[in-house]
Amino acid sequence: MCVLISHFSPDVLDGPTTKRTVTFWGRTMDRTKISEPTGFSELSKMEQIRYLQALWDRIAERPDEIPVPESHIQLAEQRLDEYRRDPSQGRSAHSVFDRLQKKDR
Repeated sequence: MCVLISHFSPDVLDGPTTKRTVTFWGRTMDRTKISEPTGFSELSKMEQIRYLQALWDRIAERPDEIPVPESHIQLAEQRLDEYRRDPSQGRSAHSVFDRLQKKDR
């Protein structure tokens, strides 16, 4: 969860806003309208993150109930096909994570 949060615009964790969009991993998306839980804005940022982590843990208990957009499935299938055609072009997970960490700096 913390990795994903770090890719949000800073205003996402600052409570209610009139801004209608949010930037996530370089993409602008419409902000979801949901009510803030009572007392959430009074929590420290670390407590808010812990709250979100606990919420995510509850959601992740049943991954089969989390919908996967068709576009994500198509992209995964395309990349798997590309890998099968030429496995030498594949990269290890470690090298991808290293590259992403360097990008964040």
